[in-house]
Amino acid sequence: MTGTDSGHRYLLLRKLSLFLFWMVLLLAAFVFYLQTGHAFRHIIIPLVSAVVPGKLQVNDGSLTFPATLELAGLSYQQPEAGLSLQIDRLLFRISVMAWLREHLLLVEELDLENGNLRMASGMTTPPQEGETAVATAGKTALMVPLAIQRARLENITLSIQTGSDEFTVRNLKMAIHGVGPGRTGTIDLRSEVAFERSAGQMRWAGALLLTGALEESSGGQELKWNMSHKLKIREWPKHVASSGSGAITLEQTLSGRYDFTQATVHADSSMTLREGETSLGNLSLQFTRTESPDGTIMDVGMKIQEMTDAALNLMLGNDESFRLRSAHMSGDVNIHAIGERYDIRSIFTGQQLQAVSGKVTTPPVDVDVAQTGTFHLGSRNVTLDILDLRVAEHDHVRLAAELKHSLTINLDTDGMERRGVSTQNAPQDDWVLTINDIGVAQLRQWCDAFGWTGLRGVRTGQLGGIVSVSSRDNGNAIDLNTRLMITNVRMAGAEKVTDRAPLKFAHEIQGTVTNLTLLHLHSWIMTASVHDRSVGAIRLSGTINLRTPTRDPGLEGSLTITGLPGGTCNPLLALWSDTRIDRALFNGAAEIKLTGDLLSWEIDLRGNQVSLRLPEMHQATAPLDLVVTQSGSFDLMTGVLRLDKGTVQELERSRPVITAVLNKPVRIALPGKETNGRRFNRRMAKSPPSPSRRTMLKSVS
Repeated sequence: MTGTDSGHRYLLLRKLSLFLFWMVLLLAAFVFYLQTGHAFRHIIIPLVSAVVPGKLQVNDGSLTFPATLELAGLSYQQPEAGLSLQIDRLLFRISVMAWLREHLLLVEELDLENGNLRMASGMTTPPQEGETAVATAGKTALMVPLAIQRARLENITLSIQTGSDEFTVRNLKMAIHGVGPGRTGTIDLRSEVAFERSAGQMRWAGALLLTGALEESSGGQELKWNMSHKLKIREWPKHVASSGSGAITLEQTLSGRYDFTQATVHADSSMTLREGETSLGNLSLQFTRTESPDGTIMDVGMKIQEMTDAALNLMLGNDESFRLRSAHMSGDVNIHAIGERYDIRSIFTGQQLQAVSGKVTTPPVDVDVAQTGTFHLGSRNVTLDILDLRVAEHDHVRLAAELKHSLTINLDTDGMERRGVSTQNAPQDDWVLTINDIGVAQLRQWCDAFGWTGLRGVRTGQLGGIVSVSSRDNGNAIDLNTRLMITNVRMAGAEKVTDRAPLKFAHEIQGTVTNLTLLHLHSWIMTASVHDRSVGAIRLSGTINLRTPTRDPGLEGSLTITGLPGGTCNPLLALWSDTRIDRALFNGAAEIKLTGDLLSWEIDLRGNQVSLRLPEMHQATAPLDLVVTQSGSFDLMTGVLRLDKGTVQELERSRPVITAVLNKPVRIALPGKETNGRRFNRRMAKSPPSPSRRTMLKSVS
């Protein structure tokens, strides 16, 4: 029995050994088969395609033991995400022993040739009707130590499109050697870069060169870098460098360190901007970030040294039609942030600053600006502690501003209609701007340079006054008070015969801006005087929505004229007629009201001893008295002008000479506002005009 049992055990052990042998042999054959191109194309790629969203195609490839991947002719498309990828050749090999020994993902070799990656944002398909979009909270990423022994990328194209903006990198060549924990590696990158905005036809293009070293501690707790890069811009808006000497070159050095355990960053950078061989300016940056119980602490410092006007115009995007000119510019900006609180301090200095527009060049001025304040991200409150401004021409200070008390402004304009403010103005002025005797001729040059033509009809004059700003109700209300005086005003079209005395205009403006969306104009009073005697006054008040200033304004005003010499009106007549007023005295009043799109008025004007000088007459006309009364309205939307009543009468020694009377309302259709690119007029109305309206229009014709 014993011999028989031993024989059975031996036979069973032999069968089991043969079974295990064949299983190992089959497993080895299967592993060997998986490393062939046939298995890669017919087993591995179909399995990956079934798991990965989108369309994946590979012409050829292999996955060899222990961890080497080779691909040829890879194509991946995911239209829903706006993602497409093409790679001609890819070699990727990692070290299994490094992972088993050190739990380190060591990339021994990465070789990629002729790749093209394109990403477009905003391509995600929205949820269909009836479906609910569910947002899942992100999990904490597992940090895996990574080291790259050798990596080479050749002829890579990267394109990122967001809306109408597209950023493109072409002919990218990059080499990485010895980067990882306990190593000091190098990075070398060269490429052609371009940024294009199709809507504004704006394009920037150039070449980028980046070299540097990365050092990581053996435990992976700290990373240090020391890099430099050169960006040569050969094309920018409305400019194309004809040669290398005309290109703009940005040279930058970067150094710093990052502590992974404490999440602290310290970085320094310096930049130099050149156009050809000419230096445009220098800029230095410092950045630090640490963690504290009160939140993240961040410090940012920027210092501008010797920036030229060419660099300033380049950053502002100014073209040849408008540009700034300066002999010297410098500045300094420092930001200290703790949590949601940002402390900001800045200083700017510009010497001999001028604006050039076409043939207009403004007088040179020196500008100094100093600012200190805080910004709270949660409440969106800006608090200014210092805001000083000084604009001087030679030794004469033209503008001077000083912050006497802290000024708070709330920048949150969402839901502002629900935030009420008090009607009582601030008891004190927080920020005061003083205007010191600016000549209208100099001011007109600055206005012409910026495209504002409101002062072209003024030949001489001096501007002075004070503008004050105050805040209240936690920055939701800003009170504005302005007192301006324009003296010795003489109009450009006035003649010496009639321009016997200069005019003086006094402006007093009081208003309140609530929630940065609505302007309450309490009063705007402009008084005109001759020889310190008031000859006219304009009063205006109402509300304006600053988001849509031209939509539904509510304004009303009045004009009062008392003994206005007729000669002062000649510059206005010169705009459309050769007739001049030889002598006259005007008195009267006018009431104007603008409610939404309806403008209404009522005028009562009287002129005493009005004498005209006509082009075809050598002598002035005989003096006559003039009486004009008229009322009406104009609908800005429909373009309907309504004249309710009117009287024009000329008298000679109280005896009527000419009398014209409008005794019934008249409507005249004019082009109204544009709506969706079309003019709105009475022909676009749904209902036809009434018979009475037809009769009135017919009588006018």
